[in-house]
Amino acid sequence: MSRINSAAFDDPRVAAIEVTPMWAGDLPISDVDNALLLEGVPQEILPKAPSRAVAMRRAFDTVAPRGAKIDMLPKGLGVAMSLKDVSKLDLEELSKLQGCEVREASSYRSTLTAKISVQNVNGTEIESLSFSPDDHPMVPLLREVYSAKKEYYKASEDLSVWFSQAVIPACGGIGKRARGGVYYVPSYKRELLLQVARALESISRSHSIDRQVAGQSFPVYLLDHGGKLCLEPRASDDAAAMEIVVDGVIRDADAALDDIAAALEATDGKAPGKRALNTKRTECAKLEAEIANWEKVASVGLDLLRNRIEELRAAIGVAELAAEMADVKDA
Repeated sequence: MSRINSAAFDDPRVAAIEVTPMWAGDLPISDVDNALLLEGVPQEILPKAPSRAVAMRRAFDTVAPRGAKIDMLPKGLGVAMSLKDVSKLDLEELSKLQGCEVREASSYRSTLTAKISVQNVNGTEIESLSFSPDDHPMVPLLREVYSAKKEYYKASEDLSVWFSQAVIPACGGIGKRARGGVYYVPSYKRELLLQVARALESISRSHSIDRQVAGQSFPVYLLDHGGKLCLEPRASDDAAAMEIVVDGVIRDADAALDDIAAALEATDGKAPGKRALNTKRTECAKLEAEIANWEKVASVGLDLLRNRIEELRAAIGVAELAAEMADVKDA
């Protein structure tokens, strides 16, 4: 049963929710996707499974001996592992990892490359793996681990990126810092956030330990595997929280406006066309709506951002007029 108390966020004084995600270990892709769908998360919001190349890289990371250098080769060429000096291998540990006895270091080749090929046969993808050298003692274990890695999300990578790049934007959230880590979501968009939090909690495992501080015992939460969203309500009269929110809105909006302004500049002597300009006008409208929402949440006026949007709208108008004149000239 979920331990998330949704009622805590229903108080009308709650303006935003502070979110600190935690990630640990791996989770089966099917378990994550099913849990999210059961909680009502839309299909289009589900995480993306790791690519075959990423799964192979993780397989190498899992089984390679200490000191191995693992590189992703250019697309389609696979993953390579190299050892500087095979004579320094711990043969006892290597034998344990491979599940068979490795009698000599020389039998453990200094370089191993894995390549993945996929063919589409009548709508079905047929995958084949090739290793060079194909008699390398690591190959059987790599095949086994690779097969498993394809079926799992790595929480600290796949789910972390998904949360910051898909869930937070869908919730209209912002990062406390440019690099993320802690996020703020407006209270009125909390439903998707709570759905994700409940789904992750249902398939994750955790435990707590007691930590002694100044002679007193305090419980410390530890995540064994999965994901945990630590949610804290923040009221509109919480000046410190609202200041962080406003700083985040200004930072994100300024970056978006800089991107729009840069796109309006002619590149290689070619100005943006009508379709591109219309897209930028739409982006301005969307950004203005997001700013208006945050103004209500934080009870502030972000006039400087609104002024920048109007300046960009004017620049877009000039560019649209220039594009129309160019069309007339070319006609």
